[in-house]
Amino acid sequence: MTEQSYLNGKHHGHTKGWYSPDRLSWVQQYINGKQTSYKQYFRTGSKRVDTSFKGGKPVLKSTWDEDGNLIESETF
Repeated sequence: MTEQSYLNGKHHGHTKGWYSPDRLSWVQQYINGKQTSYKQYFRTGSKRVDTSFKGGKPVLKSTWDEDGNLIESETF
């Protein structure tokens, strides 16, 4: 399942996807068609990936394991 928000024909606000009705899989944030963030979650609900965007391009990506330990951080 997914949910997307638009304003004047462009992505604006949150776009969400679920594993199931009660388990969030990912969330993207857009402002006027440009992506500002992306977060992905394990089925357990803990954070898996967190990516920040500037001007619609990724600038920082952090990745965690299922125990919540930061395993990678990339700057673009």
